[in-house]
Amino acid sequence: MISVPLLLLVGLSGCLAYQHYQLEIPNGNSVPDPSTSGTWNGVGHLNAQGGGPRNVFGLDFAANGHTWTESLCKKDSDGDGKTNGEELGDPQCVWKKGDTQTATSASGHPGICEPLSSSTCQTQNKDVNFEAGAPFSCPATQSSDVRSTTYRFPSTVVPSRVTSYYCMYFPITNLAANKEHLIAYEPVIDNTEVMHHILVYGCKGDILTSDSPSDCSNSMFDCNELVMVWGVGFSGDCFPQEYGTLIGEGGYTGIYMEHHWNNPLSSSGLRDSSGMKIYHTANLRADEARYVIWGPMFFSLPPGKLEEKTAGECPSRTTSRFQQDHIKITKIMPHMHLLGRKMEIEHEGEVILTDNTYSYDAPKIFEYDPPREFKRGDSVKVKCTFDTTSKTEQVTYGDATDDEMCFMVAQVYPYDTSVPTFCGIPIDGAPNLKPMLALLLVAVLGSFFC
Repeated sequence: MISVPLLLLVGLSGCLAYQHYQLEIPNGNSVPDPSTSGTWNGVGHLNAQGGGPRNVFGLDFAANGHTWTESLCKKDSDGDGKTNGEELGDPQCVWKKGDTQTATSASGHPGICEPLSSSTCQTQNKDVNFEAGAPFSCPATQSSDVRSTTYRFPSTVVPSRVTSYYCMYFPITNLAANKEHLIAYEPVIDNTEVMHHILVYGCKGDILTSDSPSDCSNSMFDCNELVMVWGVGFSGDCFPQEYGTLIGEGGYTGIYMEHHWNNPLSSSGLRDSSGMKIYHTANLRADEARYVIWGPMFFSLPPGKLEEKTAGECPSRTTSRFQQDHIKITKIMPHMHLLGRKMEIEHEGEVILTDNTYSYDAPKIFEYDPPREFKRGDSVKVKCTFDTTSKTEQVTYGDATDDEMCFMVAQVYPYDTSVPTFCGIPIDGAPNLKPMLALLLVAVLGSFFC
């Protein structure tokens, strides 16, 4: 089984993904995409729309203090025989920030080796994501029985600080029947200058909340199941014909939307009204799909450790309660917080996912095609590695960004209530809050989480 990284979300350290970085280099907003007739907006990234890992020019630009200088201009970052200045339209290296024009337009990309067809460039460009940012395409949404509904923030002031998390609850409306299947979604992005990522959680029951966004400091207990995710370079998700996610009666009756705004210059006066457009149908599909969140809970990490490990297992005694013979895993998103560095996932002793470059600000989604079959009675282990050298006190499991988590967030089908949303007990000597407290918590809450 091969897991393929599907999505890289934009990172806080991103360079040349935002307009203010494009202004730091000549023709920064019109660098050509070598694979199309379009523009490569994230000039310093492997992703055309910016975000995630940097390309070779992005690394050089960052090492140069995010400044265009003669030395950076004369360098050939991508090794294709042309200097960065030649490719960006500044062959004489005379351009200064604020200049409105160069003698010529950008003729190439300083971080992508050209021509793409050469064997040398194919090796150099092996990690470049030429497909990122492709327009959303989902033929099923064109069917006459499919409706669309857009949920987005009202125009909201973005705080003048680097990082902000704002959330808002929306009741699900515009249904043609009591219950329907969500079959696809795509982002509606208003302010590309600040949008970092969007997470959408499904909610059940009647929820009283404000009709405007607010700081996400208080999570909503009835809205803890991940339904949708967006990051720069991701155009949306179109579910296979086999399954959908139930909304309305018996399913989610609302959504809780989280926006992560990145305002690196702490600018004032910025606003955003981004959101999600969902596609849904009253013609229910054969199976139900949900996200499950499996991994250790109640752990504690000591400070000052470069590689501190914890691990958890969703055990066979839990999965033996499945009503169906098996479920299928279609995608997995590793989830830790700021101290997370690595994750490994084992299914019945076989490693099915290894992420040795985890970043909270640039998480990946791994897609399984064909889906990974998970049988009744199987077990899965989630192992995480953290860097706590920046901490002087214990770090515990929790919802806050300064707390930590160690979860595999997996989309599974066919889903029913016998499949636990949360599952995980500590294993392999994973550090816990206190041994007796952990045993007590597992004993008291084990039936709820596992």
